[in-house]
Amino acid sequence: MSEQGDGSNGEVAEGSGADLDEVIAQLERIRALQPSRKLRLVIRGNNAGGLSAHQTTEVQGIYAGFDWEAGMVIVEPAKPLTELKPDQVADISKSVRAGTSWHAYQRDAKLRQRITALEAEVALFRGQTAADGKPAAPAES
Repeated sequence: MSEQGDGSNGEVAEGSGADLDEVIAQLERIRALQPSRKLRLVIRGNNAGGLSAHQTTEVQGIYAGFDWEAGMVIVEPAKPLTELKPDQVADISKSVRAGTSWHAYQRDAKLRQRITALEAEVALFRGQTAADGKPAAPAES
């Protein structure tokens, strides 16, 4: 399944995709190692912080691609997957290592943006002239 190594770790080189015959062979090897166990097919997510088990998403179905997806086998997750940008993954990892919540980090980032915008509005307001045409009185600190 990988251009690098023997594919036993299931990794696929970026952009190369997995060959269906290799995937089927890998699944058959896995099944042969655990013939009596009922196995579930899931999609593993990225564990940005690395502090717990990887999240998984159930597979809803597997379909043959057609039209623009001809020549592909589509694995459809039971719930939507969202791809994070590398800088978001780095921020999440940093946040987890620091013991803070990613959601709190995002909330604080939005608040910082809003504060900056409001400070700019206040500065603009303070620079305006009063209704009588005279400069506005300076704000007290």
